[in-house]
Amino acid sequence: MPEPEGRDTAAGERFLARQPAAVDSAFAVLEKVAELGVGVTSRQLVRELPMSKATVYRIVKHLVDQEYLVHAQDHSGLTLGQRVVALARTAAEGQPRPTTRPVSDSVGTLPAPVSAPTTLESNETSRLSPSSHT
Repeated sequence: MPEPEGRDTAAGERFLARQPAAVDSAFAVLEKVAELGVGVTSRQLVRELPMSKATVYRIVKHLVDQEYLVHAQDHSGLTLGQRVVALARTAAEGQPRPTTRPVSDSVGTLPAPVSAPTTLESNETSRLSPSSHT
């Protein structure tokens, strides 16, 4: 029988295309831990989430093994791990500022020619304008 198509994860495990529900469940656990705060227990997660006890415990164990969740320093329960913190930091640093109109609407108004390297700058009241770097 052929092996199911999938990709190797960083941990060397296979991630199969038919597993998105498991990923959704893992995110639900992470979101609930974030919502309930430091010290949340697996028992609380079982009460709060629409998943079986076995599923919650299996997901929590996996997330702890992967360092997305860690045991609180005071041993009261769980908290978000460094891998979640690193993801959040990267997302916060890399988020583009939202625009109210497509960039293509403004790029068409640039004076021609614009020489490289050029950075487009914007503020709340003006259209995009070129700013040359030397």
